Amino acid sequence: MQNRGIRHSVVATISCAALLLAGCSSGDPDPTGLTPSASASPTASPSTTPTHPSNTGRDSGMTDLEALARLLTPQTGETWFDTPVQISTPSWAIGDEYLDQDWVTWYELGARDGRSIVGFSAEAVQEIFEMAGDGTWEWIPFPSARATVTPTADSFGYDEVPTNTSLYYDSLTLPAVFTLPTGEPLLTPEYDWGSPGIPGRESLTPEDGEVVEQIGGYEVLRIAGDARWIWSDVYAVTAPVGLTYEEFMYVLGTPYGMFIPLEYAPLGELTDITWAIPTSIATDGYTSLADINDIGCGPRDSDHNTTVFGTQGSDWVQAGTTAHGDKVYIPTATNPLTQPMYDSYTAFKEGYGETPVSLEQFLNGPALIGYKAPGTGDWVVYLNGAYSGRAWC
Repeated sequence: MQNRGIRHSVVATISCAALLLAGCSSGDPDPTGLTPSASASPTASPSTTPTHPSNTGRDSGMTDLEALARLLTPQTGETWFDTPVQISTPSWAIGDEYLDQDWVTWYELGARDGRSIVGFSAEAVQEIFEMAGDGTWEWIPFPSARATVTPTADSFGYDEVPTNTSLYYDSLTLPAVFTLPTGEPLLTPEYDWGSPGIPGRESLTPEDGEVVEQIGGYEVLRIAGDARWIWSDVYAVTAPVGLTYEEFMYVLGTPYGMFIPLEYAPLGELTDITWAIPTSIATDGYTSLADINDIGCGPRDSDHNTTVFGTQGSDWVQAGTTAHGDKVYIPTATNPLTQPMYDSYTAFKEGYGETPVSLEQFLNGPALIGYKAPGTGDWVVYLNGAYSGRAWC
Protein backbone atom coordinates (compact mmCIF):
# COMPACT_ATOMS: atom_id res chain seq x y z
CA MET A 1 0.00 0.00 0.00
CA GLN A 2 1.33 3.45 -0.87
CA ASN A 3 1.40 6.37 1.53
CA ARG A 4 -1.78 8.39 1.44
CA GLY A 5 -1.53 12.08 0.64
CA ILE A 6 -3.80 13.11 3.51
CA ARG A 7 -3.49 16.71 4.63
CA HIS A 8 -3.41 16.55 8.42
CA SER A 9 -3.11 20.32 8.82
CA VAL A 10 -6.73 21.44 8.80
CA VAL A 11 -6.04 25.11 9.27
CA ALA A 12 -3.02 25.83 7.11
CA THR A 13 -3.58 29.58 6.88
CA ILE A 14 -2.29 31.68 4.01
CA SER A 15 0.42 34.18 5.00
CA CYS A 16 -1.01 37.39 6.44
CA ALA A 17 1.91 39.42 5.22
CA ALA A 18 1.23 38.54 1.58
CA LEU A 19 -2.53 38.85 1.78
CA LEU A 20 -2.64 42.20 3.48
CA LEU A 21 -1.06 43.72 0.41
CA ALA A 22 -4.56 43.32 -1.03
CA GLY A 23 -6.70 46.22 0.09
CA CYS A 24 -10.03 47.81 -0.72
CA SER A 25 -10.17 49.34 -4.13
CA SER A 26 -12.02 52.46 -5.07
CA GLY A 27 -14.70 52.47 -7.68
CA ASP A 28 -18.34 51.55 -8.08
CA PRO A 29 -20.00 49.92 -5.07
CA ASP A 30 -19.73 46.14 -5.02
CA PRO A 31 -23.19 44.61 -5.65
CA THR A 32 -22.36 41.73 -3.29
CA GLY A 33 -21.58 44.14 -0.46
CA LEU A 34 -18.19 42.50 -0.01
CA THR A 35 -15.38 44.30 -1.75
CA PRO A 36 -13.05 41.72 -3.30
CA SER A 37 -9.44 42.65 -2.79
CA ALA A 38 -6.98 42.65 -5.64
CA SER A 39 -4.60 39.75 -5.91
CA ALA A 40 -1.38 39.98 -3.90
CA SER A 41 0.29 40.31 -7.29
CA PRO A 42 1.43 43.93 -7.80
CA THR A 43 0.29 43.75 -11.42
CA ALA A 44 -3.33 42.97 -10.59
CA SER A 45 -5.92 45.52 -11.68
CA PRO A 46 -8.19 46.39 -8.74
CA SER A 47 -11.91 46.26 -9.35
CA THR A 48 -15.00 46.06 -7.21
CA THR A 49 -17.54 44.49 -9.55
CA PRO A 50 -17.29 40.71 -10.00
CA THR A 51 -18.70 39.58 -13.33
CA HIS A 52 -18.86 36.26 -15.09
CA PRO A 53 -15.57 34.36 -14.86
CA SER A 54 -13.19 35.71 -17.46
CA ASN A 55 -11.64 32.32 -18.05
CA THR A 56 -12.01 28.67 -17.30
CA GLY A 57 -9.50 26.09 -16.20
CA ARG A 58 -7.01 26.20 -13.40
CA ASP A 59 -5.22 29.43 -12.57
CA SER A 60 -3.09 29.48 -9.44
CA GLY A 61 -2.53 33.19 -9.93
CA MET A 62 -6.16 34.23 -10.33
CA THR A 63 -7.26 37.37 -8.53
CA ASP A 64 -9.74 37.31 -5.68
CA LEU A 65 -12.13 39.11 -8.02
CA GLU A 66 -12.01 36.16 -10.42
CA ALA A 67 -12.55 33.71 -7.54
CA LEU A 68 -15.59 35.68 -6.37
CA ALA A 69 -16.95 35.66 -9.91
CA ARG A 70 -16.66 31.87 -9.99
CA LEU A 71 -18.56 31.62 -6.71
CA LEU A 72 -21.32 33.82 -8.12
CA THR A 73 -21.58 32.00 -11.46
CA PRO A 74 -20.06 28.51 -11.18
CA GLN A 75 -19.73 26.78 -14.55
CA THR A 76 -18.36 23.38 -13.58
CA GLY A 77 -21.69 21.60 -13.09
CA GLU A 78 -21.69 20.80 -9.37
CA THR A 79 -24.80 21.01 -7.19
CA TRP A 80 -24.84 20.92 -3.39
CA PHE A 81 -27.14 19.57 -0.70
CA ASP A 82 -28.38 22.21 1.73
CA THR A 83 -27.37 19.87 4.54
CA PRO A 84 -24.53 17.33 4.28
CA VAL A 85 -25.68 13.71 4.47
CA GLN A 86 -23.69 11.45 6.79
CA ILE A 87 -22.74 8.15 5.14
CA SER A 88 -20.96 4.99 6.20
CA THR A 89 -17.22 4.58 5.94
CA PRO A 90 -16.41 3.37 2.39
CA SER A 91 -15.63 -0.33 2.14
CA TRP A 92 -12.10 0.39 0.94
CA ALA A 93 -11.40 2.51 4.07
CA ILE A 94 -12.78 0.08 6.66
CA GLY A 95 -10.04 -0.83 9.10
CA ASP A 96 -7.81 2.09 8.12
CA GLU A 97 -5.91 3.41 11.15
CA TYR A 98 -6.93 6.98 10.34
CA LEU A 99 -9.99 6.94 8.07
CA ASP A 100 -12.04 4.43 10.09
CA GLN A 101 -12.10 6.08 13.51
CA ASP A 102 -14.76 7.53 15.78
CA TRP A 103 -13.51 11.06 15.17
CA VAL A 104 -13.81 10.76 11.37
CA THR A 105 -17.18 11.30 9.72
CA TRP A 106 -17.96 10.73 6.05
CA TYR A 107 -20.43 13.00 4.26
CA GLU A 108 -22.13 13.17 0.89
CA LEU A 109 -22.05 16.86 0.02
CA GLY A 110 -23.54 17.10 -3.46
CA ALA A 111 -23.31 15.79 -7.01
CA ARG A 112 -21.72 16.42 -10.41
CA ASP A 113 -22.50 14.67 -13.68
CA GLY A 114 -24.36 11.88 -11.87
CA ARG A 115 -21.51 11.28 -9.40
CA SER A 116 -21.69 11.97 -5.68
CA ILE A 117 -19.28 14.50 -4.16
CA VAL A 118 -18.03 13.05 -0.88
CA GLY A 119 -15.77 14.36 1.89
CA PHE A 120 -14.50 13.08 5.21
CA SER A 121 -14.24 15.25 8.27
CA ALA A 122 -11.92 15.10 11.25
CA GLU A 123 -13.25 18.34 12.75
CA ALA A 124 -13.14 19.83 9.24
CA VAL A 125 -13.56 18.31 5.78
CA GLN A 126 -10.02 17.53 4.69
CA GLU A 127 -10.36 15.66 1.41
CA ILE A 128 -12.86 15.60 -1.46
CA PHE A 129 -13.82 12.56 -3.57
CA GLU A 130 -16.28 11.66 -6.28
CA MET A 131 -18.19 8.38 -6.19
CA ALA A 132 -19.99 6.99 -9.23
CA GLY A 133 -23.20 4.98 -9.12
CA ASP A 134 -21.28 1.76 -9.80
CA GLY A 135 -19.27 2.29 -6.63
CA THR A 136 -16.04 3.52 -8.22
CA TRP A 137 -14.19 6.35 -6.49
CA GLU A 138 -11.79 9.14 -7.41
CA TRP A 139 -9.74 11.35 -5.12
CA ILE A 140 -9.91 15.08 -5.98
CA PRO A 141 -6.80 16.49 -4.28
CA PHE A 142 -7.14 20.01 -5.73
CA PRO A 143 -10.85 20.91 -5.74
CA SER A 144 -10.13 24.64 -6.02
CA ALA A 145 -9.29 26.04 -9.45
CA ARG A 146 -6.69 28.33 -7.87
CA ALA A 147 -4.75 25.44 -6.33
CA THR A 148 -1.35 24.60 -7.75
CA VAL A 149 -1.24 20.95 -8.86
CA THR A 150 1.82 19.23 -7.42
CA PRO A 151 3.30 15.90 -8.52
CA THR A 152 3.37 14.65 -4.91
CA ALA A 153 -0.39 14.11 -5.03
CA ASP A 154 -0.08 11.10 -7.30
CA SER A 155 -2.01 8.63 -5.15
CA PHE A 156 -4.36 8.53 -2.20
CA GLY A 157 -2.86 5.18 -1.33
CA TYR A 158 -5.60 2.77 -2.45
CA ASP A 159 -5.90 1.05 -5.80
CA GLU A 160 -9.67 1.52 -5.49
CA VAL A 161 -9.25 5.32 -5.38
CA PRO A 162 -7.36 6.71 -8.40
CA THR A 163 -6.36 10.37 -8.41
CA ASN A 164 -7.97 13.03 -10.59
CA THR A 165 -5.89 16.23 -10.56
CA SER A 166 -7.68 17.81 -13.52
CA LEU A 167 -11.07 18.08 -11.81
CA TYR A 168 -11.96 21.22 -9.87
CA TYR A 169 -15.11 23.05 -8.83
CA ASP A 170 -15.78 26.74 -9.43
CA SER A 171 -17.87 26.90 -6.27
CA LEU A 172 -14.98 25.60 -4.15
CA THR A 173 -12.61 28.23 -5.55
CA LEU A 174 -12.49 30.68 -2.67
CA PRO A 175 -10.72 34.04 -2.74
CA ALA A 176 -7.71 34.32 -0.46
CA VAL A 177 -9.29 37.36 1.18
CA PHE A 178 -12.84 38.52 1.70
CA THR A 179 -12.86 42.25 2.42
CA LEU A 180 -15.62 43.52 4.68
CA PRO A 181 -17.44 46.77 3.84
CA THR A 182 -15.36 48.34 6.64
CA GLY A 183 -12.22 47.52 4.65
CA GLU A 184 -11.10 44.83 7.10
CA PRO A 185 -9.76 41.58 5.62
CA LEU A 186 -11.00 38.07 6.40
CA LEU A 187 -8.44 35.42 5.43
CA THR A 188 -9.52 31.99 4.18
CA PRO A 189 -7.71 28.77 5.12
CA GLU A 190 -6.00 26.87 2.34
CA TYR A 191 -7.16 23.32 3.11
CA ASP A 192 -10.45 23.44 4.98
CA TRP A 193 -13.80 22.82 3.32
CA GLY A 194 -15.80 23.31 6.47
CA SER A 195 -17.22 21.69 9.59
CA PRO A 196 -20.77 20.95 10.74
CA GLY A 197 -20.16 23.35 13.64
CA ILE A 198 -17.34 25.51 14.96
CA PRO A 199 -14.38 23.33 16.07
CA GLY A 200 -13.24 24.18 19.59
CA ARG A 201 -15.99 26.76 20.08
CA GLU A 202 -18.74 25.15 22.13
CA SER A 203 -20.03 28.58 23.21
CA LEU A 204 -20.35 29.84 19.63
CA THR A 205 -22.68 28.21 17.12
CA PRO A 206 -23.52 29.10 13.52
CA GLU A 207 -27.17 29.45 14.50
CA ASP A 208 -26.21 32.48 16.58
CA GLY A 209 -24.46 34.13 13.64
CA GLU A 210 -25.42 37.36 11.95
CA VAL A 211 -25.26 37.32 8.15
CA VAL A 212 -22.84 40.04 7.11
CA GLU A 213 -22.83 39.35 3.38
CA GLN A 214 -23.97 36.76 0.84
CA ILE A 215 -21.92 35.69 -2.19
CA GLY A 216 -23.60 33.15 -4.44
CA GLY A 217 -24.37 30.17 -2.23
CA TYR A 218 -22.04 31.40 0.54
CA GLU A 219 -22.75 33.56 3.57
CA VAL A 220 -20.26 35.46 5.71
CA LEU A 221 -21.43 35.21 9.31
CA ARG A 222 -20.30 37.14 12.37
CA ILE A 223 -20.76 35.07 15.52
CA ALA A 224 -20.42 36.65 18.96
CA GLY A 225 -21.00 35.64 22.56
CA ASP A 226 -20.23 36.76 26.08
CA ALA A 227 -16.70 36.15 27.34
CA ARG A 228 -14.75 36.80 30.53
CA TRP A 229 -11.25 37.79 31.54
CA ILE A 230 -9.69 34.39 32.19
CA TRP A 231 -6.26 35.12 33.68
CA SER A 232 -7.56 34.89 37.26
CA ASP A 233 -8.13 31.20 36.57
CA VAL A 234 -4.36 30.68 36.70
CA TYR A 235 -2.94 33.53 38.76
CA ALA A 236 -4.16 35.13 41.98
CA VAL A 237 -4.81 38.39 40.15
CA THR A 238 -8.02 40.35 40.53
CA ALA A 239 -9.84 40.85 37.25
CA PRO A 240 -10.05 44.40 35.86
CA VAL A 241 -12.83 46.39 37.46
CA GLY A 242 -15.72 47.64 35.36
CA LEU A 243 -14.92 45.77 32.15
CA THR A 244 -16.98 43.26 30.19
CA TYR A 245 -16.00 41.16 27.21
CA GLU A 246 -17.39 39.67 24.02
CA GLU A 247 -15.66 37.04 21.89
CA PHE A 248 -16.38 37.05 18.18
CA MET A 249 -15.31 35.36 14.99
CA TYR A 250 -16.27 35.24 11.32
CA VAL A 251 -17.19 32.07 9.48
CA LEU A 252 -18.12 31.29 5.91
CA GLY A 253 -21.34 29.33 5.57
CA THR A 254 -21.03 27.06 2.54
CA PRO A 255 -23.79 26.04 0.10
CA TYR A 256 -23.42 22.42 1.36
CA GLY A 257 -24.15 23.21 5.02
CA MET A 258 -20.59 23.36 6.39
CA PHE A 259 -18.87 26.32 8.08
CA ILE A 260 -15.32 27.51 7.41
CA PRO A 261 -13.59 29.71 10.04
CA LEU A 262 -12.16 32.92 8.64
CA GLU A 263 -9.34 34.89 10.19
CA TYR A 264 -10.23 38.46 11.08
CA ALA A 265 -6.93 40.19 10.36
CA PRO A 266 -7.20 44.00 10.50
CA LEU A 267 -3.69 44.35 11.97
CA GLY A 268 -1.78 41.77 9.97
CA GLU A 269 1.27 40.79 12.02
CA LEU A 270 2.94 42.94 14.66
CA THR A 271 5.89 43.38 12.31
CA ASP A 272 3.55 44.75 9.62
CA ILE A 273 2.66 47.74 11.82
CA THR A 274 4.58 51.00 11.55
CA TRP A 275 5.29 51.80 15.18
CA ALA A 276 5.71 55.30 16.59
CA ILE A 277 7.02 53.99 19.92
CA PRO A 278 10.32 52.26 20.79
CA THR A 279 9.05 48.68 20.59
CA SER A 280 11.06 45.52 21.21
CA ILE A 281 9.24 43.35 18.67
CA ALA A 282 12.37 42.91 16.54
CA THR A 283 14.16 41.12 19.39
CA ASP A 284 11.34 39.26 21.17
CA GLY A 285 11.61 35.61 20.19
CA TYR A 286 7.92 34.91 20.81
CA THR A 287 6.48 37.99 19.15
CA SER A 288 3.13 37.08 17.62
CA LEU A 289 -0.36 38.47 17.74
CA ALA A 290 -2.82 36.59 19.95
CA ASP A 291 -6.23 37.24 21.42
CA ILE A 292 -6.13 38.81 24.88
CA ASN A 293 -7.80 35.66 26.27
CA ASP A 294 -5.57 33.23 24.38
CA ILE A 295 -4.36 31.47 27.50
CA GLY A 296 -3.54 28.06 26.04
CA CYS A 297 -0.02 26.91 25.24
CA GLY A 298 0.92 26.69 21.58
CA PRO A 299 0.35 28.89 18.53
CA ARG A 300 -2.31 31.57 18.51
CA ASP A 301 -5.93 30.73 17.90
CA SER A 302 -6.15 32.88 14.80
CA ASP A 303 -9.93 32.98 14.42
CA HIS A 304 -10.52 34.17 17.99
CA ASN A 305 -11.02 37.83 18.95
CA THR A 306 -12.21 39.69 22.04
CA THR A 307 -13.95 43.05 22.31
CA VAL A 308 -13.39 44.82 25.62
CA PHE A 309 -16.15 47.15 26.87
CA GLY A 310 -15.70 49.73 29.60
CA THR A 311 -12.43 51.49 28.76
CA GLN A 312 -12.40 55.15 27.77
CA GLY A 313 -10.61 56.87 24.93
CA SER A 314 -8.23 58.42 27.46
CA ASP A 315 -7.13 54.89 28.45
CA TRP A 316 -5.39 54.45 25.09
CA VAL A 317 -2.51 56.12 23.28
CA GLN A 318 -1.97 55.91 19.53
CA ALA A 319 1.19 53.91 18.92
CA GLY A 320 1.29 53.09 15.22
CA THR A 321 -0.55 52.42 11.98
CA THR A 322 -1.32 49.25 10.07
CA ALA A 323 -0.38 48.60 6.46
CA HIS A 324 -3.90 49.81 5.59
CA GLY A 325 -3.41 53.07 7.48
CA ASP A 326 -5.62 52.14 10.45
CA LYS A 327 -4.52 53.35 13.88
CA VAL A 328 -3.39 50.98 16.60
CA TYR A 329 -3.05 51.86 20.26
CA ILE A 330 -1.37 50.78 23.47
CA PRO A 331 -2.98 51.16 26.92
CA THR A 332 -1.91 53.83 29.36
CA ALA A 333 -0.58 52.85 32.77
CA THR A 334 -4.01 53.66 34.23
CA ASN A 335 -6.00 51.61 31.71
CA PRO A 336 -8.01 49.05 33.75
CA LEU A 337 -6.40 46.23 31.74
CA THR A 338 -2.81 47.27 32.30
CA GLN A 339 -2.03 46.33 35.90
CA PRO A 340 -3.90 42.97 35.97
CA MET A 341 -2.29 41.87 32.69
CA TYR A 342 1.12 43.01 33.89
CA ASP A 343 0.61 41.19 37.20
CA SER A 344 -0.27 37.97 35.34
CA TYR A 345 2.82 38.31 33.15
CA THR A 346 4.98 39.01 36.23
CA ALA A 347 3.59 35.99 38.09
CA PHE A 348 4.41 33.81 35.09
CA LYS A 349 7.97 35.10 34.80
CA GLU A 350 8.70 34.83 38.50
CA GLY A 351 7.24 31.33 38.57
CA TYR A 352 10.01 30.32 36.16
CA GLY A 353 12.67 32.19 38.08
CA GLU A 354 12.95 34.87 35.41
CA THR A 355 13.01 38.63 35.80
CA PRO A 356 10.01 40.47 34.28
CA VAL A 357 10.48 43.68 32.37
CA SER A 358 9.34 46.94 33.90
CA LEU A 359 5.79 48.18 33.48
CA GLU A 360 7.03 50.81 31.03
CA GLN A 361 8.80 48.17 28.94
CA PHE A 362 5.69 46.00 29.13
CA LEU A 363 3.54 48.83 27.75
CA ASN A 364 6.00 49.75 25.02
CA GLY A 365 6.75 46.12 24.14
CA PRO A 366 3.96 46.47 23.21
CA ALA A 367 2.34 43.75 25.31
CA LEU A 368 -1.23 44.86 24.63
CA ILE A 369 -2.51 46.29 21.35
CA GLY A 370 -5.86 48.02 21.00
CA TYR A 371 -7.77 48.41 17.75
CA LYS A 372 -10.87 50.58 17.46
CA ALA A 373 -13.24 48.68 15.19
CA PRO A 374 -14.61 50.93 12.43
CA GLY A 375 -18.32 51.52 12.49
CA THR A 376 -18.86 50.57 16.13
CA GLY A 377 -15.87 52.23 17.78
CA ASP A 378 -15.54 49.21 20.07
CA TRP A 379 -12.09 48.22 21.36
CA VAL A 380 -10.72 44.89 20.12
CA VAL A 381 -7.68 44.01 22.22
CA TYR A 382 -4.82 41.70 21.30
CA LEU A 383 -1.87 40.28 23.22
CA ASN A 384 1.76 40.05 22.16
CA GLY A 385 2.83 36.46 22.79
CA ALA A 386 6.24 37.62 24.03
CA TYR A 387 4.47 39.03 27.11
CA SER A 388 1.83 36.38 27.57
CA GLY A 389 1.51 34.56 30.87
CA ARG A 390 0.52 31.31 29.23
CA ALA A 391 0.06 31.45 25.46
CA TRP A 392 3.64 30.37 24.69
CA CYS A 393 4.51 28.26 27.76
